[in-house]
Amino acid sequence: MNYTPAATSEAVRFMFITVVNQKGGVGKTTLAVHLAIWLRERGLRVAVIDADGQAASTRWIGAAEPQITVVTEANADAIIEQGSHLRQTHDAIVGDGPANLAEATRALLLVRGVPSGMRSSHVRIDDSPYRCWPC
Repeated sequence: MNYTPAATSEAVRFMFITVVNQKGGVGKTTLAVHLAIWLRERGLRVAVIDADGQAASTRWIGAAEPQITVVTEANADAIIEQGSHLRQTHDAIVGDGPANLAEATRALLLVRGVPSGMRSSHVRIDDSPYRCWPC
């Protein structure tokens, strides 16, 4: 499908997608980077919050698509603050979480919160078929 920036930007109000898992090496960063670049290629103004201590998404996006804003931050309070600022200037934010369920992970989920009137859903991917729970 061929998208144009104007059509895409009007159709999408705002997205905050967080990729988290308590285990390392499960593809969180790979998924987050590919998703961010895919959204950018469709004309969205994209930011990535890299909350993983390895900062791989910061390096990969810097090399592959420098027009994507990247914030590298593991401090929970700073993640919440940065997320609030990025919402004002971007169509989509992709959060790349650390390999644990620590404060940075909770901050990504908190800042991703749902403004009034918007819907949220969680997709759980494990050894069974995809499951989606609307909130």
